[in-house]
Amino acid sequence: MILYQPTADGLADVKWKVGREWSDEEPFEQTNGIYEIKDDCSVIIDHSPFRKGSTVITFVDEKTGELIDIPDNDNTYLLKSTSGEPSTSEIFYVKSNPCTIDSLNVYDTSCCYTFHTDSKSGWYETPVFEITSQKSDVTEITCKLGWKPSGDANGDDSFDVADIVLLQKWLSGTGEVKFADWKAVDFCRDNKLNAYDLCLMKREYIKRTFKDCVEPENGAIFGAPMQIIADDMKMYLGPDESYPVVTSLPKGVYVNECGYQNNNYMWAYIEYKGQFGWIRMYQKDNETLTVRYEAAVDKPVIYLYPEQETDVHVELDLKDADLSTTYPKYRNGWDVTAYPDGSLLNKADGTHHKYLFWDAVNCRTRYDLSKGFCVAGSDTESFLKEKLTYMGLTEDEMNEFIVYWLPRMEHNKYNLISFQGDTYTDSAKLDITPAPDSLLRVFMTYVPLEDAVNIEPQQLSTFERKGFTVVEWGGSELKN
Repeated sequence: MILYQPTADGLADVKWKVGREWSDEEPFEQTNGIYEIKDDCSVIIDHSPFRKGSTVITFVDEKTGELIDIPDNDNTYLLKSTSGEPSTSEIFYVKSNPCTIDSLNVYDTSCCYTFHTDSKSGWYETPVFEITSQKSDVTEITCKLGWKPSGDANGDDSFDVADIVLLQKWLSGTGEVKFADWKAVDFCRDNKLNAYDLCLMKREYIKRTFKDCVEPENGAIFGAPMQIIADDMKMYLGPDESYPVVTSLPKGVYVNECGYQNNNYMWAYIEYKGQFGWIRMYQKDNETLTVRYEAAVDKPVIYLYPEQETDVHVELDLKDADLSTTYPKYRNGWDVTAYPDGSLLNKADGTHHKYLFWDAVNCRTRYDLSKGFCVAGSDTESFLKEKLTYMGLTEDEMNEFIVYWLPRMEHNKYNLISFQGDTYTDSAKLDITPAPDSLLRVFMTYVPLEDAVNIEPQQLSTFERKGFTVVEWGGSELKN
């Protein structure tokens, strides 16, 4: 049984529902102004324009969930436009947060809404409403808004290349830099400026300037640095020569890959002098590269631990890099006699080794840095000891890893570190005969940074050694 007490206006603002059907009769009994309603009925508050009352709206940032700071002036308001009738609109002034508006007709699903503010830092857009409480005379609504930085760093009421250059100078510490409003370029919304903001700022600039430019399916904040080695390299608005040409790139210039399409290694999305576009990675023969990659695969070493003395053949199949230095010499593979203590006898020249060494240049692998760890340079040693031990390296293997990588990393202010899985193993396959019973391949990528960044922590796996065990470690530094 439901009890309901209507407002002074009587039952004009109430509809009845019996089960799933609307009722023409009033299915209740009234005693002293209290209506006793049958169990199979429900009370529906009518949203007719004739209802009297107020609406309380709370404005929140859709990303942070925090209340939006709203100044007490007449320059902040919610504009309601009737769908299909652009000339018909209502203005509701917002002077506080939460804001009480003397109307129950503020929100209507059939209307379009725009939020206006006079902030030069940016603007809030795409209001999304959620009714949190509804009574006969008061409706409470949460309005979620998305923030869009203006990009106007120098305060000249426009967003252009000059604003991008200003942020670049500030980040590099070259020259005297003064922002008209630094929040206008805080694209990450974390109250600090770093390389992430610059990357997002450049992408937003090209999006607003070249509205027809094809956006990449996958972005790469720390993409591989490349040198143009082809003559008269064209940059297009999309990953096909049918798109318009944006500009030409001179031979020898360096660019960074900023994005790419799924299953398409022929084209790369790049930034050049504040402009974004697409370049061909290969000549029309689909074999000759038009760029030279600066990234390298540094010192992977391979340890072999058979249970008994075993003749082993090891081959490398590099998909996205060019083999550079090997030791002992790689001759269509390595043929060695391996011993349980890890020592190796190279059959080609009779030399003894602890491991097989190789490295590669012109690495074209698109590494995954969506998850990882941001580590202060001074904390690199302890971080590597903890993670490498957890992943399954022995003390000797871990020490050799750290001796090689620590001098490169500990003097950086920060390192963004991510251990690669299938992305690496698919691009550098190992073919070992006889096949090992257990195989561990640890490949670390890292980016030196001036400022700390937030990144989703990477979940690492532990390794169990059993039978004939093969272990490999290596890494690559990615330029920022």
